[in-house]
Amino acid sequence: MSDIYSLKIINNSDQTGDFCLYQVDKNLEDTNIMSLAWFSKSASAGTDLEYKWKLDYSFFWSKTGKLKPGIIFDSSHATKGSLTKNNVVTFNYENREYQFKNLTSDSHYNGLQYIECDMNIKMHEAAVGVGMHGIATFARNAEPNLGFSFSPRIQYRLAFGSYQQGEVLDLHKISHFTVIDFPMNIYNMTATLNSDNSWTVAPS
Repeated sequence: MSDIYSLKIINNSDQTGDFCLYQVDKNLEDTNIMSLAWFSKSASAGTDLEYKWKLDYSFFWSKTGKLKPGIIFDSSHATKGSLTKNNVVTFNYENREYQFKNLTSDSHYNGLQYIECDMNIKMHEAAVGVGMHGIATFARNAEPNLGFSFSPRIQYRLAFGSYQQGEVLDLHKISHFTVIDFPMNIYNMTATLNSDNSWTVAPS
């Protein structure tokens, strides 16, 4: 899909902070999958910023140690994929190196991204995940001989506070957020943080 989505963010509050756009799986079955700070950028009071992206998909891995909130998931190790073709990949540990191998298409996982960890993966050493627009959105701890499905049934959320891009989020501790829904055939939205710290979201 080639449509470009955009979110303009207006900071009408009297605070300077980070506007963090992240994704949540609305029907999450694997509770070990964690949301990451997808986009995060600081904006001073009275200023605005904009995020743009396409609905393209990738596989990611990072040598994080045990994944937990506050850890930064490095998005530098990526392999392009999709939800139909090239939707299955193997996470491999060989010669003391992690890598993705055997990228393939499997109709059994149509509409999903699937990562199969091989038998040599070390516990609590690396994490795997998926992302959009070349930036990781979800991750979980890699474990030997297990496979993980990631679905595109997402909800966009925007939070204000202190966040770093790639940070593993604790969703239970994020209270000051708003949901960003894109109506059908609408690709540009504006979110405003008002002077009373409430949110207003509307098509641009």
